[in-house]
Amino acid sequence: MLGFTVGEIIDRAKARLRRSSSDFCSPEEYRTLADVAWRRCYNRMARKFPSYYSADATIQITPGAIKYPLPTLPPFRSLQLCSIEDGTQRTARPIRPLTELMLYNLQSPETTSRAFLRYVPEPTRIPSDVTGDFVSLVMPVAADEWIVNCICRMVITKEGTDRAAYDMDFAMLDAELETYVGDFDLGWPIDINEVFPGNVNAYGIDVQYTGNMIAGYILRGVDIEFWSLRAPGL
Repeated sequence: MLGFTVGEIIDRAKARLRRSSSDFCSPEEYRTLADVAWRRCYNRMARKFPSYYSADATIQITPGAIKYPLPTLPPFRSLQLCSIEDGTQRTARPIRPLTELMLYNLQSPETTSRAFLRYVPEPTRIPSDVTGDFVSLVMPVAADEWIVNCICRMVITKEGTDRAAYDMDFAMLDAELETYVGDFDLGWPIDINEVFPGNVNAYGIDVQYTGNMIAGYILRGVDIEFWSLRAPGL
């Protein structure tokens, strides 16, 4: 991963545009364009390769409560994985996202547990004042060129001149970005079982849970809901 300041990125964009000494765009406008380009690049990477940027959070689940606020430090963008601590407090099992149609016969959790979230945080915002020049952006190889070219395209669009050359570069940089980020982890594929062998009874229920087990979650705006499936006969 590479680190660049916003000031360095903007200087490269001005050099490519041959406008290093031009006042066509103000410094504040360049920083705003850099913020837009950075967030577009970040969101593209997060959407295609969600594990590239990651943060962790723990939520304490209490009996009878369904809704809990999503983490804010760093701010939550999108979920990668949600797992629930088992009854032994030594391991955790992944749970699935639910839909409204799947809530039939589900209920609020009746047992105390902990949820572990691995999520993509929101990208760092770039202020439009002079402090924005010193913001450091950490990104994979080729992302810096993608951002520089994106800024150039927006400036050319404002000017109203031909941007065909920048569009051609953008298509090439788009492919390079996908290649580099896609090669980030070439390790052995991870295979996850939703339940652990030896902990499941004849009904498919984890016997370590004394009341009901958490079946899944639903994301609703700034909150996450946990829903449980009562074991048969309980």
